[in-house]
Amino acid sequence: MTIKQVTLICLLSAIVLSGCQKNLDTSKEKVTINFWDNEEKSNSTYIDSIIASFEKSNPRVKIVRTYYSVDDIYKQFQSASIAGSPPDVLFTTSDNTGLFISNSLIMPLNGQFDFSQYVDNAVDATIQDGKTWGVPNSYGNQLMLYYNTDYVKKAPQTTKDLAKLCDLIIKKKTKSNPGSNMTCLEIDQSEPFWLIPFLTSYGGWPINGHVPNLNTDNMVKAFDLVKSFKKKGYMSSECDYSCMDQRFKDGNTAMIINGDWISGVYVDSMKNKMKLAVLPINSETGIRMRPMISGKYFFISSFIKPDHMTYVKKLIAMMNSAENQNKMIHEIKRLPALKSIFESDQIKRDPIFSVMARQIENGEAMPSVLEMRAAWDVMRQYQDLVLSERMDSITAAKKMQEDVLKRIKEMK
Repeated sequence: MTIKQVTLICLLSAIVLSGCQKNLDTSKEKVTINFWDNEEKSNSTYIDSIIASFEKSNPRVKIVRTYYSVDDIYKQFQSASIAGSPPDVLFTTSDNTGLFISNSLIMPLNGQFDFSQYVDNAVDATIQDGKTWGVPNSYGNQLMLYYNTDYVKKAPQTTKDLAKLCDLIIKKKTKSNPGSNMTCLEIDQSEPFWLIPFLTSYGGWPINGHVPNLNTDNMVKAFDLVKSFKKKGYMSSECDYSCMDQRFKDGNTAMIINGDWISGVYVDSMKNKMKLAVLPINSETGIRMRPMISGKYFFISSFIKPDHMTYVKKLIAMMNSAENQNKMIHEIKRLPALKSIFESDQIKRDPIFSVMARQIENGEAMPSVLEMRAAWDVMRQYQDLVLSERMDSITAAKKMQEDVLKRIKEMK
């Protein structure tokens, strides 16, 4: 039995059960709304305060919030949906939209929300087959260059500038403290999301419509550029997200490439030592590194009960209100999806948000089709092999393309 067939059976069962329970509903009976997210834990206070305010205004409703990691949330959502017990609403990035649609896990939202109030590109990220599947909360999710002003006075504009700067930092480290573990630049070497800016700087892109495009010279060059940074000592021999994040906070690396979701943490922990810059231009090609652009979205389960839908819509409206979108700017340093605020002067004048907006302009929309989900899974495996020197870049690019095509067949 396929996932779609199991999902349909569960959905029909849920509809029958909801019909049986309808007569039991009373104004005094509590309604529990299950809310799942993969938000940075450092931003929990912001989300929890809105939930608390919502519960106060809607005493009949209890919001049960559950956190999952980026890697786990879509797997858990799929498993829970097949079992007939998914959350009512999912708050996450748009990259799994295609997977959710193909397995009938989420419902289309046309006619349920006023999408004209949001930034057009943010809305477009979850449009497939003429239907809109997610409500945007923030717009961006883009990678940028963070730098520590103790080591970097002016952000590098090109990879040539970057190399000169790194050579000076490494030379100074070796001379003053040979045993230091100081590096120049860190990325999350375990995640292909961080490989994309290197790929785009060679004119590459991982997918054309629904067709993966991984076996290219651009991909090989992107791998080789990262490997060259590692060989020169600019980067650690291996470093995942937790590693690079901690090294930057501790002052053990001069720069990192990281997303907008963490900017508020660095502002608080590093004070005036942290500055932001747009990713540099590849000196070899003259093309700027362009990260993928997405945001955070609300997705609603196909299994949701009618009375739950009413409260979920009210919750989303509260989280996306002008008041809370402004609160998001100040508390977690993230660009809102609400058009009136995103395009306001306060964004253009702010030293952090103005950089974020420029990086968004120098980015590409993240594909949310099913085939891209398959590409992420396969790319992660081969990126690890290449960066750990267990496979050469040319072989990896070839095998990635072969494996992702097999993976797509399995997923369908």
